[in-house]
Amino acid sequence: MPEEITKPETVVTPPATEPSVKTYPEEYVKAVREEAKENRIARKAVEAKLKKLIGLKDDEDIDDAKISAYQTAQQTQLSAARQNANDKLLLAEIKGLEGYDPKLVARLLDKSKVTIADDGTVTGLKEAVEALATEFPQIKKVVAADGGANPPGANGALTPQQEYDEAYAAALKNPRDSLLRQKVFALKERLR
Repeated sequence: MPEEITKPETVVTPPATEPSVKTYPEEYVKAVREEAKENRIARKAVEAKLKKLIGLKDDEDIDDAKISAYQTAQQTQLSAARQNANDKLLLAEIKGLEGYDPKLVARLLDKSKVTIADDGTVTGLKEAVEALATEFPQIKKVVAADGGANPPGANGALTPQQEYDEAYAAALKNPRDSLLRQKVFALKERLR
């Protein structure tokens, strides 16, 4: 039989060297651990504040969907507040117009023709109101001619409504005064 040839096994021995692990001074290790502890505490505090801001409970996790929902809600509130401010600004500008009934103008005005800039500048209002006046002449105030009769209440005289209001207020203060009650009833009949 033929003889089998076997390879001699080679044993590799690692070279004798120093360990590759560096050792750090104990003070440095303590400082690094303390810094890591402070970072963990700060992270937990920021996470708690974020949960409170978003409206999450302590046991709920923060995820992208919840943050997106919060941002969407904030944008909606901001848009609503901006629209409310713009509406009030537009109403103030309408009230400042001379010769127009502000209530009618506010109801009939096509707001899409008016623009309000971020700095509060209103543009296109006068043109929109003038176009509205051609379609609805009722929005213009009627100016009384000079030299006409005095309007009710001029020269210290009270209008019937004002006289009734004063008598009614006096009757409320003195409910047992029968003369005041009779006066109130008579004035009320006159107003009808």
